[in-house]
Amino acid sequence: MSSGPGGVVGKGKKSNSNRLSWFVARRYLASRKRGRLLSFITWISLAGVTVGVTALIVVLGVMNGMQEELRDKILGSTPHVLVLEHGPSLRMSDWRPVMDSVRTLPRVRAAAPFILTKVAVLRSEEYAQSADLYGVSLEMDPDEAVTEMEAEILQGVHDLGPTESGYPPVVLGSRLADRIGAFPGDTLRVISLENIRPSPYGHLIPTVRAFEVSGTFTTGMYEYDVGNIYAPLEVVQGLLGILDSDQVSGLSVRIDDPWEATAVGQSIRDEL
Repeated sequence: MSSGPGGVVGKGKKSNSNRLSWFVARRYLASRKRGRLLSFITWISLAGVTVGVTALIVVLGVMNGMQEELRDKILGSTPHVLVLEHGPSLRMSDWRPVMDSVRTLPRVRAAAPFILTKVAVLRSEEYAQSADLYGVSLEMDPDEAVTEMEAEILQGVHDLGPTESGYPPVVLGSRLADRIGAFPGDTLRVISLENIRPSPYGHLIPTVRAFEVSGTFTTGMYEYDVGNIYAPLEVVQGLLGILDSDQVSGLSVRIDDPWEATAVGQSIRDEL
């Protein structure tokens, strides 16, 4: 900045810098009297750089959009943080005080119990499909839901209430329902691959329960739509034989920023 007579401030250095930039640009872009081919090659190079930068911007935009879409679909059914108890099986006893402690930590927005177990689902004798059965607590407030799927269940978008048949309700992924030919109102048999007991003759007997299909859901993720099913928490506890001990698989946690999951997980570990 330079000050002239009368206190007027002028931008001398910036103006000189602009003149130099334009001089260099004209020097390399303008054609000479004896070098018209050089100007033609320069314009071709400029066009190539422009096309390359445009393509790079478009590709980055598409990739960023795809990343956000995949992230939203994954986090729609997956908690930000899982709190599990070390042991030979995926079981957590006396989980209510642990949940209360987790909820008081900074950056934690919600925490809820869950049960995850592997099952086999069959509608007829001809075909059985493996699936991940999630037990969802229906006592939670919809505003305190950990995932979007749980929020939709608590809001009644996917009904897990009483059924006409009296069997426990279950919500299936749309692709899983298509694969086994199940429709709302149908009766399914769910076989627990975890709660298996030996018979007096030495044979292994799995636990089998009848469920009624109360609805289907579509997340847009093939792995979830073909492999996830949801039922009330108490029903899944009964299927696994842990209802009396009130055990769960663990706690699912939703935080303010999913990118801080590692740091928040470490703070939860330190607190517990």
